[in-house]
Amino acid sequence: MALTGAQTTAIRQYLGYSNLNRYLNTALEGTFTALDADGEALVVSILTELAAVDAVLASAGLVISAQGTLKAVDEIEWYNTTTGASNGSGALARGRMLITRLSTVLGVPIYADYFGGNGYPGDPFSDVVGLGTTSGGLYKLG
Repeated sequence: MALTGAQTTAIRQYLGYSNLNRYLNTALEGTFTALDADGEALVVSILTELAAVDAVLASAGLVISAQGTLKAVDEIEWYNTTTGASNGSGALARGRMLITRLSTVLGVPIYADYFGGNGYPGDPFSDVVGLGTTSGGLYKLG
C-alpha cells in the first residue's frame, strides 16, 4: 500500500514544503516510495493525529502565544501550555511534536513551522546556480 496523493500533500504541508515544486525535492519525494509497510502505517498514524490537532486548534479560535493566554487580571494566572487548557495551546505543542516525529520518520528536515506565523521561507529551487538568490531564477540588480 502506497501513500495517497492527499497524504503526500499533507506531509509536504506539515513539514513546510511547497506543493508547487514537489518533484524537485528528491530527498522528501524519495521517502514516499522508500517507506516499508510499517513506516507507512506510522506516517498515516501521525497524519491522523495532526488532523485531530488541526481540528482542536480550529475550534479554539484563538491566537496562541508561546506563553499561553491571559486567564485572570487581578492575579496574573496563565493557562498551562502543556496540558491544553481551553485555549488549545497544548494541542499546539502536540502538533509541533508530531511534526518533529514525522520529520524523523521520513529523515527530512522541517522547512517551515506549520503552526507558526511566518509562512513559506523562500524557494531553494529557484536559486540561480548557487548564487544565493531567491528571486525566481533572476539575477539581482544593483
